Amino acid sequence: MTLSATNFIVKQYLKTRQKRIQRLIEEPHLCQTNTFQEILNTQKNTLWGEQYNLDSIKHPENFRTRIPIHTYEDIYTWVDKMVMGQADILHPGIVSAYARSSGTSNDRSKYIPLAQKMLKDGHDTASWDLLSTIYHHLPDTKIFVHKNLIMAGSVHRFKNNTDAIYGDISAITLNNLPPFSRPYYTPDFETALLDDWEEKIDRMVKACSKEEVTMLAGVPSWTLILLQKILAYKRLETMEQVWPEARVFIHGGVGFEPYRRSFDALFPSGNLAYMEVYNASEGFFAFQNDLDSDDLLLLLDHGVYYEFIPASEFDKDQPRTFTLKEVELGETYALVISTYSGLCRYRLGDTITFTSLEPYKIKVTGREQQYINAFGEELMVQIAESALAKTGEKHQAIITEYTVAPQYMEMTKQGRHQWLIEFEKEPASLQQFALDLDKELQSINSDYEAKRSYDLVMKQLLITPLPQGSFFKWMQLKGKLGGQNKVPRLSNNRNIIEQLLKTINKTNV
Repeated sequence: MTLSATNFIVKQYLKTRQKRIQRLIEEPHLCQTNTFQEILNTQKNTLWGEQYNLDSIKHPENFRTRIPIHTYEDIYTWVDKMVMGQADILHPGIVSAYARSSGTSNDRSKYIPLAQKMLKDGHDTASWDLLSTIYHHLPDTKIFVHKNLIMAGSVHRFKNNTDAIYGDISAITLNNLPPFSRPYYTPDFETALLDDWEEKIDRMVKACSKEEVTMLAGVPSWTLILLQKILAYKRLETMEQVWPEARVFIHGGVGFEPYRRSFDALFPSGNLAYMEVYNASEGFFAFQNDLDSDDLLLLLDHGVYYEFIPASEFDKDQPRTFTLKEVELGETYALVISTYSGLCRYRLGDTITFTSLEPYKIKVTGREQQYINAFGEELMVQIAESALAKTGEKHQAIITEYTVAPQYMEMTKQGRHQWLIEFEKEPASLQQFALDLDKELQSINSDYEAKRSYDLVMKQLLITPLPQGSFFKWMQLKGKLGGQNKVPRLSNNRNIIEQLLKTINKTNV
């Protein structure tokens, strides 16, 4: 069969999948009801299901009132048993794949079970529906003629259970691709799943620069690094000179806006479409189904049952939740999910807002906690506080106040974090303090460590010491002295840091 014939056949098949997407739009509540019942049927014959008597639950209201909301800290001992190969814990049988993501108080990383049913009916199904949407909007795209590039992580085996694998969700799904589609991806899978990022990037530059790539997918920061290195290797000015058939970049994980101008410069003709996805370790939740609108269609028939915590309940251990029928436009909600993989009323930590109720479309607004995720590093307040405390103790430094924000990468530079710190007692060496703080963050947060690898995406953090009283003056000018007012610790943009620096400069004039 010729390449063009394969592409034609796949396109015809993908056209039929538009009926699935139309069903999400026309019958959203039926989709969620069916998913809810399937999750109960799947989980009832597990140790978890027996503990909560899931077999007796028939309706979402019973589900909400009888089962508490859980975080990863609540279930990690159950997951540990699954990782060791025990069966019928959160999911029937043995689960042999886990998505690793960063950060709990108990461990450097958390491991999210990825049952085969979830991979097949969730992540894989959503991926095919995404391809169907691409062909629907960009019918001339030649995904099954040319090559496609996915910036994935790596896959590992657990030391204490070599029958089970773990990796980030991109690596797990890439590793799970059906054999017929693998020839249409670049680089080879050995290179794509390498653990050594320096070697991986070097090999990808050489391999991918020889191919005709039509679809790219990945976190914008890592993808930008690769594209810049390909241009340097080829000694060309734009990526369109390397890949004239490039038509779509699928991105997610961090906000795209800081990178848009860089990608526009690499693909100046405007022929490259940008499509956002909300594909997390726990599930493939949403994707952009309209190129003229940047909100995301919520996926309601892909192995996930949703509940939504209103903002007024965020601070409660057991907040009330809304079903899909109860949400309102423009309100901020925290996601609670149950999945085919065994997660049950699991508090994800992400916040969203609905931009449309017919169909249900969302925008991801951030995390319940303060955070920085400019480059995929997922730095949370708890991790920053712990690292700063340990480093301060090591250097016998006393910190009065601090705040942190990203410095975004430019076309030829890496990004980094800038820390504004007000010391009561400065360390003997600010340079060594910054180095040790950076190392401590890497030791606690595996995602931060990955983005710092070889200084490819992020370089060492920058500490800017502020005169004593700086934060007080800034809070005073903001009218936020006393009471419950606090200095924001982490920001995913530079608004607060720029305000602080401007205030200090005016004061020192």
